[in-house]
Amino acid sequence: MGIEAETTSTSRPASLQQPGSRTESRSSTRKEPIDNASALKTIPSPLLTSSLHSRNSATSAQESAYLTKAKLLWWTRLALVLLITATSTAAIGCAGHVLHDYNGTSFGRHRYLPLWPANIDIRPTLAVLIPAAIIVASSVMYLVFSLIPTPYSRTLMYNVVFTAVSAVGVILCLFAIPFNTLHTDPSTHHSRDSLQSWTCKFADGAAKFNSDALALQLPVFMSGGVPVPAGFKRLCMESKVGLGLMVAVFVLEIASCAVGGAGMMLEKQMHEARKARYANNEKDEDEIPGTSRPFLG
Repeated sequence: MGIEAETTSTSRPASLQQPGSRTESRSSTRKEPIDNASALKTIPSPLLTSSLHSRNSATSAQESAYLTKAKLLWWTRLALVLLITATSTAAIGCAGHVLHDYNGTSFGRHRYLPLWPANIDIRPTLAVLIPAAIIVASSVMYLVFSLIPTPYSRTLMYNVVFTAVSAVGVILCLFAIPFNTLHTDPSTHHSRDSLQSWTCKFADGAAKFNSDALALQLPVFMSGGVPVPAGFKRLCMESKVGLGLMVAVFVLEIASCAVGGAGMMLEKQMHEARKARYANNEKDEDEIPGTSRPFLG
């Protein structure tokens, strides 16, 4: 009987033999209170809105507002680039068709009845054609550059390149519009006729003569009025439309410069906000004794 009792007592679980052992194990696994105040301090980690090499970020509200504005500016830049490309392409089509028709109907001086003057000035048409082509090429280059995927944040670079491309477009328009207007203005005398002034001289002059003759009830012995050389009315209209499209491109380029400037200002503000917050964190860490700055390399 003594052996059985001894065996029974030794076969009991350890939890029944020592009732306070579980409480002691729980208290032993409980973590000690943290006395170091630096362990409770949260250092902001860089978000995807900033550069991957950046060590700081602004507050969540500032980063969220920045994301919304940056996305809106990105779509605005894309819309402006597409509009500028389409408008410049239309200007190229108008000026190109005028120049192509001139090259196809100009046979030199060996013809008895040449359709064009021998010393006609084609520079105003080239002043629309060449700048528009450069603007289209630069806009397409920016569009391809902005759509290339990259793991890095290039928002500031996109704004800088977009502003530079827009500035180039503004300079080209400032050259093309006054030069074309100066050499095609019908109110001033020109030593050489341009493609626009020559075609519009026939188209507008014939139309004005027909309307005046009809108003004065003058007999015009032609059923359709004074004839106009074939295609001159269209060439005159296309020359005017090409210049008007360059004016539209100029307005769009001015708006693009403003959007690019707004994007760079936004990037500058966010850089200052991120820098200020990180500077405050460093200042708070320096004020706490016994703390060390974490390694973020």
